[in-house]
Amino acid sequence: MKKLIIFITLFVFVFNIKTATSQNEKLWEFNIWPKKISDMDFYDDNSLCYTYDRATGGEPSGFIIRNLLDTVVTRDIPLSFKPIGFRISREKNMIVFCTLDKIYISDLNVENMDSMEVDEFKLEYVHESEDNIQFFDVNFEENKIAIMQYLKNDGDSVLKGGQQYFSRLLIYDITTKQIVKRLGDIKSTYYLLKYSPDGKYLAVVNNHLFDHSHFVRLINTENYEEVDKIEGKDISIEGLSFSPNSKNLVITLNNPGEQLIFYSLEDFIITSRKYN
Repeated sequence: MKKLIIFITLFVFVFNIKTATSQNEKLWEFNIWPKKISDMDFYDDNSLCYTYDRATGGEPSGFIIRNLLDTVVTRDIPLSFKPIGFRISREKNMIVFCTLDKIYISDLNVENMDSMEVDEFKLEYVHESEDNIQFFDVNFEENKIAIMQYLKNDGDSVLKGGQQYFSRLLIYDITTKQIVKRLGDIKSTYYLLKYSPDGKYLAVVNNHLFDHSHFVRLINTENYEEVDKIEGKDISIEGLSFSPNSKNLVITLNNPGEQLIFYSLEDFIITSRKYN
């Protein structure tokens, strides 16, 4: 009798695990074909939102909010433009889309929104397909947008078949739609940029093409002056992330040895390095 009870208990335990696993797999797996996701984020604890464009045909792009508890699409809003990404304010009342040459801003009212009316403005200095936006981020606290632009100019460089490649970092004001700060054109590739959650800092990854130097510029958003340069030395920097309380910055290196740098935004020092 004791063995029977143990067997039944184990059977129920294993069955519950398999059921939970099956439910979790079902929860997170859903087919979006023929859509291609261009950017994704959580809308809230139970909902995922993403922008998409069609993999085939000339159908429009769109913005989707999907409930993860039952995988049902709660909103599928067509867009007349093809976004490379989007950002949503913490209050969930504003959304900013970025294309290769424009910024689109809209109030966000998910409950009664069947379409999206956007206010758009074309970015300066974007004239050809080569001069397009690579990365962007939004500081909703200060109504600023940081734009990382990749430029191609004629020159005698041996790189890229006789072309010189530059990166440009611009700060736009959402309200006035004007450039408020130019942070330089350099013969380098800005790889990533990100605002801290509290909006006080902008971190910019700089992977230099010519002298193979790699570093993160930490910029104070009060005056957009550089407050520190965090060296990756000769190792390419692949990613960065702020802690939710904006007190720390983690930098990811493309290195099988040293892989992570932990940086304190309170003391402006590297606190530790993570080795494989």
